[in-house]
Amino acid sequence: MTSLNNSINDIDHHDGATPKTQPIKYEKPAAHPIQVAHQGPYIQPPPPPMMDQQFDNNFLYQQFKLLEASKIVRTEQKSKIDKKNAILMFCFGWIFFPLWVGGFAFLRSPSKVARDLGISALVFFACISIAVIIGVFVNFDHFISGNNLNGLSYT
Repeated sequence: MTSLNNSINDIDHHDGATPKTQPIKYEKPAAHPIQVAHQGPYIQPPPPPMMDQQFDNNFLYQQFKLLEASKIVRTEQKSKIDKKNAILMFCFGWIFFPLWVGGFAFLRSPSKVARDLGISALVFFACISIAVIIGVFVNFDHFISGNNLNGLSYT
């Protein structure tokens, strides 16, 4: 049991002398010069295309032409529909003038006729609205004061 209570120094040195500590020597690693190359960011090249995913340029050109043709057809159809609707809105606006507010719908139309009718409808709506508001106030003022425009009283 006494051997268990002995310190490590006692176990290592049986002669009873105090151990001499030797300094630990660290060796410097061999100097490797670090060369830093100033390179731009690394851009990984795209993977090569698979053979079944390659498209013929002529095929892509034909698809592009079909897409453009369908856009032209849709624009022409929208132009015709907008022109018809703008004419109807403008004509029926003479019967019921608040319909002219629908001119906003034609301000960005591909049809020049529809755009022009939309702007005209909005101008007419503004003019008629101002005239109606002025007329209502003038008639209301004369009705309240008891004077008619013809000089007759309402009493």
